[in-house]
Amino acid sequence: MPREKFTIDTNLKAVGSPLTAEFIDEYLRTKRTGALSGIGEAVISAAKTHGINASYIVAHAAVETGWGTSKIYRVKNNLFGWSAFDATPFSSAKGFPNRETCIDFVMGRINALYLTPGGRYYRRSACLGKPNPGGYGMNVHYASDPRWGRSIATVAEQMEQAFLRTAPSADVRSEVEDATSAMPAVEALLVRARSAAGRQTRYQLGEGGMNPGAAMPGTPSRGCDCSGFVCWCFGIRRQTNHPLYVRFNSGWINTDAMVHDAQHPTGFFTQLEGPSVGCMVVFPSKRPQRAYGHVGLVTAVRNGKVHKVIHCSSGNFTALGDAIQETGPTVFEKPETIYAWYDGIV
Repeated sequence: MPREKFTIDTNLKAVGSPLTAEFIDEYLRTKRTGALSGIGEAVISAAKTHGINASYIVAHAAVETGWGTSKIYRVKNNLFGWSAFDATPFSSAKGFPNRETCIDFVMGRINALYLTPGGRYYRRSACLGKPNPGGYGMNVHYASDPRWGRSIATVAEQMEQAFLRTAPSADVRSEVEDATSAMPAVEALLVRARSAAGRQTRYQLGEGGMNPGAAMPGTPSRGCDCSGFVCWCFGIRRQTNHPLYVRFNSGWINTDAMVHDAQHPTGFFTQLEGPSVGCMVVFPSKRPQRAYGHVGLVTAVRNGKVHKVIHCSSGNFTALGDAIQETGPTVFEKPETIYAWYDGIV
């Protein structure tokens, strides 16, 4: 697939970057005083964690700090002008203990607020965009400079061009393909799932997941349950006309039906031998001992075992007042638990 030019319209969530940590540090070493060099690993880590284009992250830091020369950067380790309001840029700018903390924190906030549908400052597209009138993307709210988005896009494009000139063609092709294939699917799934946390969602059995295009899995007044949440994350409606589900459960996608699907050759899910980030972890009901099953999405795996799961449960709501939480896997530690991959995720 031919590489596309980096512009203000480049989707920062769906388009991968070819840059490596080593190239980022070498490239930054040649700019101005070289003060930004050394952030390569942190940039790549944040790009993977939050599903954001790495070229954009570096370019944003370069533009905001003047290639590492600004006082806000030198004194406060603030690479992105975070909270630096026009009237009082230095005093209002947030300080960070180190550059790595800044990169991870700010990219997490940008992801949630600017690049995720439903975010407070999301405007039509997950791109740099342009300001009003007719504005869209980050430039509507992030910076008052109307040239802000275009400046970042220019730096990002120059970096990628430099990478193409210095890396062997086979390596470039591999980096671009790996980044593009890895970025949007699983990362976008986790971004969507996490965007629903912190909204004080009520737990209500049988609710949620009926409108996969909605900003939230369920309405505030009616709440959501675990199956509704997971269906919404996958972008599928929890009631389907798929023959397997119609025969098994009158078309409803609940935990029992999910397990049944994963253990059959047709349907939406494929059973896995072990956990993988982005997969579904689910166990069915077991009457009369257990009236209902439970399902969530695996968000972290360590040493081949589930480390974190995001799920919607009555226990979460009772304990924290918000049914959707990212927790440890204890509730899923049952003999009947299986892992399954949604076939719509590549």
